[in-house]
Amino acid sequence: MFGVILAFFRYNMGMFIYNSIFNWKYIMENLNSDSISIKKQIQFYCFGLFFCLILTIIPFFLAIKKLFSIKLSIVMIVLCSILQVYIHLRYFLHLKFLKVNYWTIIFLFFSIIVIFIIMTGSIWIMYNLKHHILFSLYI
Repeated sequence: MFGVILAFFRYNMGMFIYNSIFNWKYIMENLNSDSISIKKQIQFYCFGLFFCLILTIIPFFLAIKKLFSIKLSIVMIVLCSILQVYIHLRYFLHLKFLKVNYWTIIFLFFSIIVIFIIMTGSIWIMYNLKHHILFSLYI
C-alpha cells in the first residue's frame, strides 16, 4: 500500500523512498565500492546512536537502582547529559571545534545564550505569578 502511495507521481523516486524506509537491505546492497564514505557515515551515525543510548540508560539506571548517594548520582547524571550534548554536536550535527568552524561555534554560543535568557525569563515570570497568586489569596 505504501509503495503505491509513495510511487504515484514519480515512480522511481517513490520506490527509492519506499525501499529506503522499509527495506534496509536494499540500500546496503546498492552501495558499491565507490561509496565507502557513505558506509563510514552510516558507521559514524551508528556509533553516535550507540553512545547516546548508553548515556541515556546510565542515568535511568542510577535513578532507579539508587546505588550511590544523591549528590554523586546528580553529578553523574549531569556529566552524562553534558557528554550526550557533546556526542550530539559531534556525531549528528557534525560540529568540530576548530578554527575553521569559527562562525558555527559563535552561532552555537549565541543560541545557548538565547535559550538561557528564555528559560530564565520564563522561570522568573512563573515565580512572580506564583507570588502574586499567593498574595491575592491572603487578601
